[in-house]
Amino acid sequence: MMQYFIILIFLILSCAYQVDAGPYDNVGATTPFNKANSLDLFNYCDGSDQVADDACITTWINDAFNQGKHLRVSRGTYIYTSNKTLFNGVHLKCDSNITASFKGSVNQFFVMLPSLGTPGTNWSDISIENCGFDMQDSTTNFSGVFSLNGETFFTNNISIINNRVFDSSQLGSMYTSNQ
Repeated sequence: MMQYFIILIFLILSCAYQVDAGPYDNVGATTPFNKANSLDLFNYCDGSDQVADDACITTWINDAFNQGKHLRVSRGTYIYTSNKTLFNGVHLKCDSNITASFKGSVNQFFVMLPSLGTPGTNWSDISIENCGFDMQDSTTNFSGVFSLNGETFFTNNISIINNRVFDSSQLGSMYTSNQ
């Protein structure tokens, strides 16, 4: 009889008691990536050549924003020579961080600044997953592949998962010497 009472109390507590997640309340994108509602970069650019793909990457991003779609990279290496602006609520997912990658040497590849979003709106519900980023001999201090700046606004619900950042010109190291 006592064991049934304990099970009943456990069921009541599990249904009625909500635990405060503390500092982790706003962690991770709230919307899952939707492959059926995505635009594949492979359909915009030739990821098998050595030609800069800046124009077609920009078109891909703008089309996704205008159509309310997610961004997908199924395969290929896409070369960039300038920063690319992402939009609030963006979801980017590559099929593999080995066979789907971006390659370039600019200071920051994907940039998100407050002046590029809706004034007074926090950056949120963003995911960048499973992509390869080749820094290709970048010598810039503090370079990276994502730059997200909320200035006076909060950023929340952001997932950066299983990405691979490397420098193919310096295999095994990100630096030519100790700094």
